[in-house]
Amino acid sequence: MHAVKKTKVTSPNVSLGDAGGSLILLGGVGGLVLIGASFALSFFMANGITSFLHVYLVNFLFFISISLGALFIVLIQHLTKAGWSVAVRRIAEVMAGVIPYLAILFIPILLSVIAPAVYGAPEYLLYLWANARYSEDVLSADKVAYYLNPTHFAVRAVVYFTVWAVISRYYLNRSRIQDENGDYTLTSRMQYWSAPSVLLFAITVIFASFDWSMSLAPIWFSTIWPVYFFAGGMLGAFCTIILILLMLQKRGILTEDVTDDHYHDLSKFTFGFIFFWSYIAFSQFLLIWYANIPEETIWYQPRLDGAWRWASLLLLCGHTLVPFLLMMPRTLRRNKNYLWYAVIGLLAMHWFDHFWIVMPQMFVSFQDLTELGVAGMDAPKHVFGPVEACCFLGMAMLYTAFFCWEAGDRPLIPLRDPRLSESLNHKVH
Repeated sequence: MHAVKKTKVTSPNVSLGDAGGSLILLGGVGGLVLIGASFALSFFMANGITSFLHVYLVNFLFFISISLGALFIVLIQHLTKAGWSVAVRRIAEVMAGVIPYLAILFIPILLSVIAPAVYGAPEYLLYLWANARYSEDVLSADKVAYYLNPTHFAVRAVVYFTVWAVISRYYLNRSRIQDENGDYTLTSRMQYWSAPSVLLFAITVIFASFDWSMSLAPIWFSTIWPVYFFAGGMLGAFCTIILILLMLQKRGILTEDVTDDHYHDLSKFTFGFIFFWSYIAFSQFLLIWYANIPEETIWYQPRLDGAWRWASLLLLCGHTLVPFLLMMPRTLRRNKNYLWYAVIGLLAMHWFDHFWIVMPQMFVSFQDLTELGVAGMDAPKHVFGPVEACCFLGMAMLYTAFFCWEAGDRPLIPLRDPRLSESLNHKVH
């Protein structure tokens, strides 16, 4: 006998309901308090606000990369006419819909660039190139100052967020309109615009990765850097989608419409991007190590010396070797109890990847400033502590509040998508 195919959603709960309002209040207030506490605690650190801004950038990059990964997932599902993912696509749409709110969290980073230029501060706050003395003595000779200057940095940031916000709102709003009227042509329109949207996404993410993370070392370059940033964001997005679905089903939401087969495929993508991120990271390192050019090896040198050497080994094992082996078995990819620990561990490593990218550069930057004779600063010592913990928890709570606000009391599954039946009956063979 053939099993009867599902044609509509059967879960008793498909939205956050009253729980969303509580999470918005708790996440919004708690997040602001914790970030404020992180800022206040930073003044007890040797490097004050500079240390806070580096930690803040770590967490901003972590969460924006996840939402950007979710946006690409939405686009690629429409571009390929994917049917299996419809039941889980709304989660990605809402995560991408958070991007306009993350633009607000970008303001402290933008101010750290504009403030030295406006007020003539002798010291840098976050980006070394924002210091006028450094820009004149070092960057002008390489013509980099034409690109790395506060005005152009701010204009590009506005362009990035505008493009991402327009694309994410378009797909989320059209999907919700379809919930109400069931108009099939909306799917065709979203598919039609997916190709140019992917192109715009690629261009903006490339330059955003240059501006926000690679420019921390303004005289160092890597053409593979945007792919590295993208791969990490995709891995983080798939892990976050799995984690959100697990939490929703634990609260009795989407219990009958998101199955082990959906988790299986989401986990396969997670496994694929573990390998892809590792391949890109190793390729970048190998080429630079083999060429052994001082202008290129300068970026890896502080990450392979002293305590940061152990951090690099931790990233190698925790982001590549261990998860690659543990996400390979089919039975584990379908085990929800196991997936809890797997995705949380991978998200922790994705956060640590950004920490590993940003924080060592603060050491190098201070040393460079000392060599230039600016403020006579010494290279600081940095230890993970309450500033980092409060900043991460605060931004995580704000991200949760943004997600719940965007999700509202509306369905977390596309109720009238023409491919919904294919997704509800999805089986992995």
